[in-house]
Amino acid sequence: MNIICPDWEILATEDHSAVMPLPVSKSLGRKIIRQPEYAWQLGVFSTRVPSPDVIQHFIKSIPPSYRLRRMCLSKFNSFPSGRARYLNASELDLIQPYSAIKLKYGPSLQKSLELAKKESLSHVNNISVNDMLMFAYKLDAFNQSRLKPKDISILRLIISNALRFRSARISAAYDSHNNQTI
Repeated sequence: MNIICPDWEILATEDHSAVMPLPVSKSLGRKIIRQPEYAWQLGVFSTRVPSPDVIQHFIKSIPPSYRLRRMCLSKFNSFPSGRARYLNASELDLIQPYSAIKLKYGPSLQKSLELAKKESLSHVNNISVNDMLMFAYKLDAFNQSRLKPKDISILRLIISNALRFRSARISAAYDSHNNQTI
């Protein structure tokens, strides 16, 4: 949160068993809560799945002076409300074994994986942050909004911190011509 929303705040229970980060920014001098880029699922984080009552309590505890513009809650944060809507975000389950995860892939991804096997792609662990960002930038060529320099800086900080604290690893696949493909 420090990287993507430097002025974030937090709501927490007394024992800190449940917390809710608030991505605060300013608009026209007024504090607003807006979903930051690269943090698609926020809400209440807890030592166990929070009940709808707990979620509702946290949301009602947001100071009334803050305008709640947009905030996507994680799949574990559900509560009945006519004003809220659920937005799908990509999520990759890394708890199950790979064989079980692979079975859930769609037909086009299954086909791509089979093609990768036939093409004898080589897998390389621990590529550099720069190589990964260059690949992301090339891949983004298909996106009309394009990565901006600020986005690349934020991604660089996120990736570097994830590597530093060993919560991520960067791997890549290369084809027989040494072109990065995945």
